[in-house]
Amino acid sequence: MTYAYERLSGDHFMTRLLRIQSAQYAEDPIRIRLHHVCLASKPEYQALSYTWGRPAYHLPDEWDDDQSKKYIAVNGQAFQIRYNLFSALQALRHTWLSETLWWIDAICINQDNIPERNRQVANMGRIYASSMVTVVWLGPPDGMTAMAFEKLTSLSKLCDQRAGSWSVVDEDVTTYTSAFELRHEPEEICLSPAAAMQCGDHIAKWSEVYSTHQLVAHLLESPKAFISESTQISTPLVKAFLPYFYMRVWSSRNLNVILKAILPNGSQTERPKLVRVLERLRGSHASDPRDKVFASYGLACLEEQLPVDYSLSAETLYTRITQKSVKVTESFQILAYCSFSSRIVDVPSWVVDWSDTSHAESLMLPQKGLKFQSSQYEHNEAQIYHASGSSKPLVHFDNGSRKMIVRAALLGQVAFISTHNLHTAGRSSQAQPDWPDLQEINSYAIKRRRNEAEVQDIVSRSPWLREWLVHQSHLPSTSFPAIDRTGWPDRNTIDQDTFTQVIYKPTNESLLSAFRRTLIADVMSNSKEYGRTKASAADMSNEVYLRDLLLRTMIARLDGRAFAVSDVGHLSLVPSESCLQDWIAIVQGSELPFVLRPTGGGFLFIGQAYVHGVMDGEVWKDVENGKVALEEISII
Repeated sequence: MTYAYERLSGDHFMTRLLRIQSAQYAEDPIRIRLHHVCLASKPEYQALSYTWGRPAYHLPDEWDDDQSKKYIAVNGQAFQIRYNLFSALQALRHTWLSETLWWIDAICINQDNIPERNRQVANMGRIYASSMVTVVWLGPPDGMTAMAFEKLTSLSKLCDQRAGSWSVVDEDVTTYTSAFELRHEPEEICLSPAAAMQCGDHIAKWSEVYSTHQLVAHLLESPKAFISESTQISTPLVKAFLPYFYMRVWSSRNLNVILKAILPNGSQTERPKLVRVLERLRGSHASDPRDKVFASYGLACLEEQLPVDYSLSAETLYTRITQKSVKVTESFQILAYCSFSSRIVDVPSWVVDWSDTSHAESLMLPQKGLKFQSSQYEHNEAQIYHASGSSKPLVHFDNGSRKMIVRAALLGQVAFISTHNLHTAGRSSQAQPDWPDLQEINSYAIKRRRNEAEVQDIVSRSPWLREWLVHQSHLPSTSFPAIDRTGWPDRNTIDQDTFTQVIYKPTNESLLSAFRRTLIADVMSNSKEYGRTKASAADMSNEVYLRDLLLRTMIARLDGRAFAVSDVGHLSLVPSESCLQDWIAIVQGSELPFVLRPTGGGFLFIGQAYVHGVMDGEVWKDVENGKVALEEISII
């Protein structure tokens, strides 16, 4: 007989908790007792966070098949669950006391009762925050699990003992020396001291995982992290730790369940904005495209949230989330996560498709927790650019035609786009098929070095400027009015010094300096701070400046973007999907210019851009003075 849920009372704090009956053998049937409880009575229980599909890519495809189920007994009646949860229950009954109460969403929520599902998901943040321990299930063990957890424990102790500036010294790390700084957790998220991760029968505290992750991330990012079995990092560390925790713990499939265990520990004002949480969940997978949004509610502030309603389609939910974010935050920040070419759900071009797992670093949203530095501007810490000055969005949403109607100043059209772009990761939605081996980790280091070599070539030879010079050489000298082209030599005789003699009018600096500042979006960043820069061409040639700013900043800025010049002569960074004749516009209330493509009935939103010399309201001052007219345009 199939289990039938008893209806929960109307009390908002009512939920279900379960006990897993102990078993002598692993193959014994799983039996569960389900109870109704009120959270207001403060019951002591633990919460399980897990992915509904397979937690690791080496597991069989049937783990991802919604039709492939395993049977357990709930209150003596048959109940179907998916493979990963079944494996978790098998492990939990052997590693935790049988008296332990658990909250597990797939069992404790009647998934077929939409009103109940809405209430319980809306209350999920309280449920996880009230638990004694939140256990993140990473999946069943394999041949590397024991060694990996042993290494995790030893390395986390090393991190705790030697946090700060130190050299890596360990029996498994030989002749490798590097400065490592243990970063604190992002300031907008407080880690639960009771969070733990479990793989099979192996359990580790979340704090151990996080501190060791910082060390491993440093090893992979450091210029010296080219791994050799005989020298820098020995085989046990590579084969046991790096592959395991980078693909088992930090895989996109487990990121969302890890975040459920990282709950805000303070007031609502301390919680991050919804877009911040969704950004972190961007690479995670969800069997239901709506789950990613609703699951973020327990972590984010309330003002941007919509009521949990599973009767809404994903298209409607994503559209309403974008609309509300624009209205509540009085900004277009959420549009930074629109991907024109990789949308999965049928939404307007201005709506973020959160089911799309691809991503590129936003120009507008640097890593939270870095200190903002600026001696030139009195900017708000959360806002680097002010392309539309201090204006607020004046926007109207026409839901019938799916249009976003805004007021904008059209700057010009894209007249040149570099044909050769940096070999960055770019936007990719393809999941890695398996754990990386030694060769793949070294390949990562090789790719990083190739990017650095290309950046140095871009800085030293300015190939994109030369490409533009060839492109525009047949045009009259009045073309590209923002660039003083008078007195240029023949393109066959031009050298690097020529670009220092040409003036970029919007900022009254050399074209070479403007070009280099454009490629970093005029923002410097390192491991501790970020800020706008007024660097000169001489600074850009300085070896320290090249290493600390360009190599660390330019690669990230060029990811998913291309260098472009408008018909006015504005140097720009535009989305890689941009085409010639796309318009660049400054929209009222936007921090960054938009790239728009004319289409029947309006424009398509391609993405946001950096345009050198207009990012601090220079053009908007002309709008306010009546020198530049605004147009009402529809983005569809």
